[in-house]
Amino acid sequence: MLKMLFVCLFGFGEILGKLKQRPLHDYIENVQSDLTPSMRGFLMDWLVEVAEEYKLVSDTLYLTVSYVDRFLSAKTINRQRLQLVRVSAMLVGIFMSGPVT
Repeated sequence: MLKMLFVCLFGFGEILGKLKQRPLHDYIENVQSDLTPSMRGFLMDWLVEVAEEYKLVSDTLYLTVSYVDRFLSAKTINRQRLQLVRVSAMLVGIFMSGPVT
């Protein structure tokens, strides 16, 4: 499990380094074959809950949502990997936004 998390984190850095533009507005329909808009909604709800629970700065949530959308715009994943994507995006968002208050 830890190995898969590191692979996902390194994949985030590689893809986000190449992807400087905004995410595609229709990536769920055109890029993702195994994900639905409601699954993205559940993912975002979880991210908000975590940000509130751990009192993360608002920039962390904004960065995390941006990272998730940009990653999913660039790479097709299956449902089983969605949890790794959300945790990896949250970790990168926390790291990039600075210290937790």
